[in-house]
Amino acid sequence: MRAAENGLAMEEEGRNILRTELNHQSPAQEDLVRVIHARCAPLVGVELDVPPRSPMCKPPRLV
Repeated sequence: MRAAENGLAMEEEGRNILRTELNHQSPAQEDLVRVIHARCAPLVGVELDVPPRSPMCKPPRLV
């Protein structure tokens, strides 16, 4: 385990990992909407058949 290798308690090692990762400035990530759009853009124009809806079941009568 990483904590044992560093001679620390697991809790302290966990705090160190969180502190390091939260202070690390990660490169700006793409907006999720842009990522989804880029992946789906080649599919523009695809028409899918929508199956007909069936009637809803009657809800159970709770007595």
